[in-house]
Amino acid sequence: MKKRRIEIDIASRLLLLFVCLLVLGLAPRPHAFDQALHQATRALADGSPLRASRAVAQAARLAPWRADLWEQAGLYAFQAGEAQAAIGYLQRAAASSSLSEASLIALGQAHRQSGDLPAALAAWGQAIDRYGPSAQALEHRSQAYLEQGDYPAALADLKALAELQSGDAALHYRLGMLLAAQDPAAAQAYLDQSARMDARYQPAAVGIRRAVLSARFAGEPAYTLLAAGRALAGLGEWGLAAQAFQQAATLRPGYAEAWAYLGEARQHAGQGTFLVSKTNPGDGLTELRKALELDPESLSAHTFLALYYARRGGFDLALETLRQAIALDPGNLALQVQLAGLLAASGDLYQARETYLQVIQDAPQDPAYARLLVQFCLDYDFEVDQTALPLARRLAGQYAGDPANLDVMAQVLIHQSDLESAKRFLTRALALDSGYAPARLHLGQVYLLQGNRARALQQLSQVISQSPGSPEAAQAQRLIDDYLP
Repeated sequence: MKKRRIEIDIASRLLLLFVCLLVLGLAPRPHAFDQALHQATRALADGSPLRASRAVAQAARLAPWRADLWEQAGLYAFQAGEAQAAIGYLQRAAASSSLSEASLIALGQAHRQSGDLPAALAAWGQAIDRYGPSAQALEHRSQAYLEQGDYPAALADLKALAELQSGDAALHYRLGMLLAAQDPAAAQAYLDQSARMDARYQPAAVGIRRAVLSARFAGEPAYTLLAAGRALAGLGEWGLAAQAFQQAATLRPGYAEAWAYLGEARQHAGQGTFLVSKTNPGDGLTELRKALELDPESLSAHTFLALYYARRGGFDLALETLRQAIALDPGNLALQVQLAGLLAASGDLYQARETYLQVIQDAPQDPAYARLLVQFCLDYDFEVDQTALPLARRLAGQYAGDPANLDVMAQVLIHQSDLESAKRFLTRALALDSGYAPARLHLGQVYLLQGNRARALQQLSQVISQSPGSPEAAQAQRLIDDYLP
C-alpha cells in the first residue's frame, strides 16, 4: 500500500510539473509543431509568405497560448495579400497579448482592404494611442479620414505628420491644398513652405495667395472660400474646389454664386490629384437650379447650366440658357466666345464663325480672340485657307513678339503640310520663350511627322518635364505612348 501511495504521489508530481511546463511554454514540443515551424522557414526562403502564414498558424494551433505565433501568422498573411486571414490571426493574437505597432498598422490596412474603414481607423488609433504618433499610422489614418469625408480629422493628422516630417515638401503642399478648401487663411504657411523647398509648388502657392488676399477685402469668409475654390479649380483640383464651394454654401446658404460653382465642380468629380470623399454627391444639376432660384439673374448659374446641357448633348437648352445670360450682360465677350463654341459644337459652323468675327470686331486690340477663331477653323477643318490662314499671317506679322501668335501660325502650316515653314515659326516662338509648352509640343509633332523620332522624343519629353500636369504635358505623353514606345 505504501509503495502504491508513493507511485501515485510521483505520478501526481510529474503531472503537476508537466502542467507547469505547459503554462510556462516549456513543455516538450511535439514533432508536428517543429515540422510546422520548419515548413514556415522553408516557405519564407522560397519567397512564399502565404505558405509561411499557414505553417505558422498550424504551429499556433498546436500551442494556442503563443500569441506571438498568431501575430506572426497574421503579418505573413497580410504580406501575402490575404486580408481576411490576416485579420483573423491578428485578432486571435490581440485576444491574449498586445499587438506590436507594426501589427496594428497591418491590421488597419487589412480592414481597409476588406472595406471596413471604421475597423481600420480603430486599429490605427490603437497604434497611435499605444505607441505614439508615427508617420506610417498618421498617413494611413489621414487618408481614410479623407475617404470618409472627415476633413477636420484628416487635417489634424496631416498637421501632426508635418511636424514629424518637416522637410517633406510634398506633404506640406498636400496639407496646404487641403486647408485651402477648408481654412484658406491657414493654408498659406504650408504652401509657402512647400514652395521654398521645391519650386514646382510655387505657382499653386502664388495663385492661392493671390485669390485669398483679394478676397480678404470683402471681409466675408464665404467669399474667401469661393475665391480659394476658384483658384483650386484653375489648378485642376476640382475635388478640393468642390469642398471649398460646399463650405461657402454652408456658411451662407443664400449665396447663389457658391451654389453655381458647386454645381459646376460636381460635374468634374474625380478630377485632381488629391484623394477626397468617395461619396456620390450628384451631377450638379440640383445645385445649379438652386443657384438660379436664389438669384435668377446670376451669370455664373446661367453659364454653368448652359455648360451642363451642352456636355449632355442638349444644345438647344444650352443655347437658350446662354442667350439668357448674354441678355443679362450683353457686353460680356467671354459669354459671346462661349456662345460661338456652343454653336460650333451644335454643328452651326457658319454662325459660330460670325460670332467669333463679331467678338474680334468688338475687341480689335486683343489678339487672343483672333487666335480663338483660327483654332476653331483648325479644330473643325473649316475655312482654313479662307479664314484661318490670312488671320494667322496677320497675327504673326502684327504681334511677332508674342510666341502664341507664332505658334498659331505654325499650326496652320502644319495643317497645310508645310512642315519646314512651321518649324521656323516654332523655333522663333521658343527663342522668345523657351518654356512656352504649346510651341514645344507642336515642334515635337513636326519632328514626328517628319519621321525624326529622336528629336520628337526630345521635344515631347521636355514638354513633360517643363510643364508637369499641364494639358500639353498630357498630350505629349499620349504621343510618346502611341508613336514612340
